[in-house]
Amino acid sequence: MKKYGKVVAVDGLYLSVEEGTITGLIGPNGAGKNYYQNYFGFP
Repeated sequence: MKKYGKVVAVDGLYLSVEEGTITGLIGPNGAGKNYYQNYFGFP
């Protein structure tokens, strides 16, 4: 769970990526792309 004060931003997330595939994460600035990249341990 990710919270900002009393606001819950994420309360569950499931991501399945097959080994050897190329996967991209797109979204606007400030959407949390780098956060989730680091959270899941992607290089």
